[in-house]
This record gives sequence, C-alpha cells and structure tokens, in this order.
Amino acid sequence: MAHKQEKAEAIERLREMLPPGTTIYVANKHTARSGMMRVLSCYKVKGGRIHWISCYWIGLALSYAVDRRREGVRVSGCGMDMGFHLVNSLSYALHGMKDKGDGAKPENAGRPFTPRRGHFRAGYSLKHEWL
Repeated sequence: MAHKQEKAEAIERLREMLPPGTTIYVANKHTARSGMMRVLSCYKVKGGRIHWISCYWIGLALSYAVDRRREGVRVSGCGMDMGFHLVNSLSYALHGMKDKGDGAKPENAGRPFTPRRGHFRAGYSLKHEWL
C-alpha cells in the first residue's frame, strides 16, 4: 500500500514541476553492451538554469528501475528513440490519456499542435530533446 501512496506523491510532485509544454532534456548515461537497456537522466531549464529531475520520482511514477550509481532511470528496449519513449510515457502518467483543450477538438485532428497550459494532445503534453 505504501508503494501506491509513494507513486501518487511522485506523480503529484512531477505535475507541479512539469506543466504541459515543458521541454525535458534527456541524457544517455549508459547503454548496455547488448543495446537492450539504457540509463537515462532528465533535466529541464528554468530561468536560464538547468534543473535535474529526480530519477527516483520518475522511476516511481512509471514503475521503472532506478540506477542510483549513474543517477538515471533504466529503460529497456531498442529499435526506437528511448528518450522519446520515456518522455511520452511520463506525459501520459502526469497529464492523462485524453486530449485536453484545443487538442481534443475533432476539427484539429491531424494538424500540428503546440501544447500550452491546459491544452495538449494525450502523450504529447511534454516536449523531448536530447542533450
């Protein structure tokens, strides 16, 4: 039961820290020899300063393992952009599985959409960039 409460607290902290439209910068700290696992660390820029986003909170929110030595989240898999996968999964976990605001209107389907406060497409409320 404590795990569910910790997960809910981590999601709430991350929601406060990462509103829709936030760009998350991802750094690859380690790649396994097989290429099937990566340790990724996340950052955001606010007020011209770089802020590390706790891998512990991200790990709890997404139920991913944390590599404390490398200070990152372990993401398994290959054949796709695993940094994008991490940010996309975090976007769903923090902001839900449904479009909100203008992104939810049928007439906007298939059009480019820029997230802003309260308006985003499900899974794309956060932006991703590699460091």
